[in-house]
Amino acid sequence: MTLMRWEPWTEFRRIARAMDEMVDELLGRLRPWHESASFPLNVYETKEAVVVEAALPGFRPEDFDISVQDGLLTIRAQRRPEQEEEHRNYHWREIGYGSFYRSVSLPAPVEADQAEAIYERGLLTITLPKVAEARPKTIQVRAREVVEARAS
Repeated sequence: MTLMRWEPWTEFRRIARAMDEMVDELLGRLRPWHESASFPLNVYETKEAVVVEAALPGFRPEDFDISVQDGLLTIRAQRRPEQEEEHRNYHWREIGYGSFYRSVSLPAPVEADQAEAIYERGLLTITLPKVAEARPKTIQVRAREVVEARAS
């Protein structure tokens, strides 16, 4: 039988690593969704507008406050619990309540006063028309009549 020397610090490091992993997993489960990764967002533009889509299920249209200032779109929302939670014994809770916001720089100047926001099936779609100067312009090419042909 071979004797091995006991290294207490190696054992302490193993226990500390296991505890760190356990605490990280627990905090990941308890962290409200609005304090973790941002909500999914799509930003794209067409010839006429900049469109922002945000996946925000479980809200009502009146929960949103949307503003545009200096080329920055800000989406603010407030989620409140709908029912009394006094007699509930949660086993798992990931749906967060409270307020949050997200700001995104717009890729082109927009007419904020003509913006439209539609909330349907958990998807908030904001359409912001571009200012006339930012829209691509097409120039029609016309044929010039030959002046010499008419002169003769």
